[in-house]
Amino acid sequence: MPSTELPEPPCKIGMVLCTYGQPHMMAIQKAAWDSYPEDIQKHLQVIVIDDHGDPAYTCDEELPYELRIYRSDKNIAWNQPGAKNLGFQESDADWIINLDPDMVLSAEAMQQIQQHLPDVVRRPINHHYKLGLKHQDGSRECDHSSPNFYLVNREHFWKCGGYNEDFSGAKGYSDVVLHRILQVSGTRHHWPITADFYKKEHVTDAEVRTLDRSYKRNGGLFKNAQVFARNMGWKRYPATFQKRGYVRFPWTRVR
Repeated sequence: MPSTELPEPPCKIGMVLCTYGQPHMMAIQKAAWDSYPEDIQKHLQVIVIDDHGDPAYTCDEELPYELRIYRSDKNIAWNQPGAKNLGFQESDADWIINLDPDMVLSAEAMQQIQQHLPDVVRRPINHHYKLGLKHQDGSRECDHSSPNFYLVNREHFWKCGGYNEDFSGAKGYSDVVLHRILQVSGTRHHWPITADFYKKEHVTDAEVRTLDRSYKRNGGLFKNAQVFARNMGWKRYPATFQKRGYVRFPWTRVR
């Protein structure tokens, strides 16, 4: 009979996510990581960025996978661009899954990703992989995917400029900008692999509702980026913000 064992992953695989002040969602995330088979856990590196949440995110357990926790020393609203850049900066995994705390990858979904990894590492690094979402109650797939949910090569992420931290401090568009740059800088694949998507109907803190959700400020920045891209192309856009640097806030490694 053919073996039913999964192949050994050809590389370490990382996850980068921010806490967004969602302790209940982070507990659900950790329960998922704890459920992964041993052959996935031993190649898994989880990078959690606590963006100065209250309570602070901590974990003192000895775990069968690598968990690193970093905390922003300043409370900066909507600092996803900086927090995600910190995660990609500190990870040493070649391939990283970027996701949010309300997107939970089950053990089955991670096994599907593991099965694809041999093909992933054989392709050029400028290929990236979009992942889908389904409602946590299993009723149906979500009507839209998220630009914040994908597998990408860490080196290619930085070649595409990473996240533009000019967008920090207000909601929206930093993920859309990076998504556009990734699209024109390589090949995008849509995988039929989905995470469970939690909304506030499932878990009370599954959606951030305590911050100003206006898109006005960042909508203006995005329009400026679109004008630049029409004239110069998205590939050249990172040069407009890279000189201002990355991870523009003090931080501390907690674990």
